[in-house]
Amino acid sequence: MGVKEGREERTILFKGELKRYFIAGLIDIWGYISSEGGRPYIKLYIPPEFRKMAEELDRGLATYPNYFVIHLGQGQRLAEAIKKYPISNPYLLYPILWWKETGELKKWPL
Repeated sequence: MGVKEGREERTILFKGELKRYFIAGLIDIWGYISSEGGRPYIKLYIPPEFRKMAEELDRGLATYPNYFVIHLGQGQRLAEAIKKYPISNPYLLYPILWWKETGELKKWPL
């Protein structure tokens, strides 16, 4: 499904429109939403075995010992990111849509 098997470095094999949907799936799996100054932001936390993939997605890539972090957007840039990458994880999508409607970030109940 777009990730090579085995011990070799994993990479994104899709181009164009399929790559956009593949990245949306990564956000659904590894995405995290929070708020700073009343504006929501979303980050992608990528496990270390996906280093090559994280480098391909580089958008302000931060490296930590146990993961890579990519900041996908905050505020209006976040709204643009979810249009580009049609995520479907309600834990991420609901707070973003609520913020767009009301201007405040509402946490999804755990």
